[in-house]
Amino acid sequence: MRKRRKATNSDQLRFTVFSADNFRCRACGLYDQTGWNLQADHVQAEATHGTTTNPNDFQCLCGSCNNRKGTLSIGWLTKQPTMDLRQTVQQAIANRTALLAQFKVIVETAKRERAEAKRQARHTAKMQRLEEIRKRKIALKRSEGKRWGSTSLQC
Repeated sequence: MRKRRKATNSDQLRFTVFSADNFRCRACGLYDQTGWNLQADHVQAEATHGTTTNPNDFQCLCGSCNNRKGTLSIGWLTKQPTMDLRQTVQQAIANRTALLAQFKVIVETAKRERAEAKRQARHTAKMQRLEEIRKRKIALKRSEGKRWGSTSLQC
């Protein structure tokens, strides 16, 4: 059986998303007017039933930030302002470095929360299985006691 290819977003949808975000990555502030390094990211991840055609469900992320985010649903990131031409290169690099550090913290926190939720779900399932086993053992002992207990009195 062939695996179905993921549908790609139309160029018009991508351009709408990019222009709404001033052709800037919302996570790190990378500016790319051509759009080659930018991706239209689902705010609500497609893996968790995000829409594929509504432009209001997308935000602009560069490729590396979108890959770092993965399938996490971390919500809307702050829209980055347009570049101030008086800003020096050193200031721009410092701003982008600070934005990347903040984004990394957001992603790591979301990953920890997801891992904790999975751990809690596994623990709950394990406790339910142990409780079910305990109930079966009690029921088995009661049924064995009735069977063997009645015959031993007659001996």
